[in-house]
Order: sequence, then structure tokens, then C-alpha cells
Amino acid sequence: MRGQADDARALLEEANTVLADALVSGHPKRARVTFSLGRVLLEVGAFPEAVRVMEEALRQTEAAVGPRHLDVARRHQGLSMALREQREFARALAHARASVALHRELLGDSHLKLAEALDEEGMSLLALGRHEEALKVYEAALAVKHAQLGPDDEDLQYSYDGVGQALLGLGRTREALAPLRKAVAFTGAQEDSLGESGFALARALWKEGQGVEARTEAAKARERFTASGRALQAEAVRAWLDALPPETKAKPARPQQRRRR
Repeated sequence: MRGQADDARALLEEANTVLADALVSGHPKRARVTFSLGRVLLEVGAFPEAVRVMEEALRQTEAAVGPRHLDVARRHQGLSMALREQREFARALAHARASVALHRELLGDSHLKLAEALDEEGMSLLALGRHEEALKVYEAALAVKHAQLGPDDEDLQYSYDGVGQALLGLGRTREALAPLRKAVAFTGAQEDSLGESGFALARALWKEGQGVEARTEAAKARERFTASGRALQAEAVRAWLDALPPETKAKPARPQQRRRR
């Protein structure tokens, strides 16, 4: 997968250079190729470069189609994702909210693309520790998805995770269990997303005194992070597990001695 992404990056960089010479700045085709390059850079973990390219894609797109267009909404959303990876959460939130506003204006309040934009806004709010706001945003996203999708659609996973993460951040651990259990039940979702949900579920379970299940979910989350190449997250789970008190083993019951008659 990484090799394919690297190949795509090389091709898009070449195309971007050719189009820069052949087309004027602000041409729609240049904007699309630049945005595609930014997405590939994001996928391969070249986050600073992804931010720079996404910013250029946004500028080119606004020049090509104006500021109130769905393509501009998508560019804001992509730039928000890149900025989050750079831990520039306040800037990410600003672009996520710009994306939400455009999606709402252009598509209405019940479109799935609006729900996806709300999910992105929620991610920055969680990262900023603004859990009450994040909860409202994720609940709004979930409401849109419930109205449009079946109960087993994997697109629900992200919003269930967000609701659970926000509740966990608010200290409402018992309420967090149900949405987080639903999030990890979508086993076809991306491994790193399931890892995030599983680790949150583990922490909520631990707070609720369910230690055995908490350790099990944490171990699964670590495996998922490892499988998806998220070494830092896998290490965070390992450190959390290591910091837990040792498991207490139940003492075997002593056999009752028969009384002599």
C-alpha cells in the first residue's frame, strides 16, 4: 500500500509541474491535481508538505470557482485533516467550520456530506478538549446519518466513536460505553479508527470497574494500531496497560475437610 502511494505521489508531482507550466494559475484542472497530491502526501505521512500543498489547492480552487462552491468546501476539509496531523488544532477547526458552513449552505441540513464535515469539526474540538461542543457536533452528524443510512452502515462508526470519545472526555464514562461498543462493532472499518475506538472503550471500561474487559479491549486496540502502522498510538496503549495495577488472581478455594465421626 505504501509503495502504491509513493508511486501516486511521484506521478502527481510530475503532473503538477507540467500543469503549472501549461495552465494559468486558478485553472480548475491545476486545482484538482494539486488537491489530489495533497491527499497522497497526507496518506504517506508527509504532513508539513501536505499542509503546504492543501493550502495551495484551496487558493487555486477559490480562484477557479469562487469561494462558495462544493470544491472549496472539500479543500477546507482536506486542509483541516492535514493541520490536525500537524497538531495545529485551532487552525484545523477554522477550516473544518468553513467546510461545514459551505456544505450546509449548498447541500442543506440533511446531506451525508454535511455529516462527514461535522465529523471533521468534531475531531478538532476533541483535540482542543472542547468536549461539550464536540458531543453536540457528533450527535448532529449521527442524526443525519441515522436518517439516511441503515443501522449497519460503516459510515456510522466515526460518529459513534466521536460521541463516545466526547462523553469519555466529559467524565460520563458509563454513557460512553454504548456508543464506543457500537463503534468497535463495525469490524470492517479502518484498523486505526477501530484502534481509537477500542482504546477509548478500554479506558471507559476501566473507569467503570470492568478491568478484565478493559485489558482485552486495550490489547485489541494495540494490535490494530500496530497493523495500521500507528506506532506511536500502539506505544501509548502499551504504556497505559503497563501503568495498570497487576491483575489479582483469584485464590483457589480450599477443599473442605471431612469431619471425623
